[in-house]
Amino acid sequence: MKIGVPKERLPEELRVAISPDTIRKMIALGFDIIIESGAG
Repeated sequence: MKIGVPKERLPEELRVAISPDTIRKMIALGFDIIIESGAG
């Protein structure tokens, strides 16, 4: 399964909806994580 992490739409918002620890865990479970360029 692929999970996408989009960049926020507001220019002043620098947060994303997933943490690095969660990304590591999901990759270990076999997920593909796709992060939009400029996110975070």
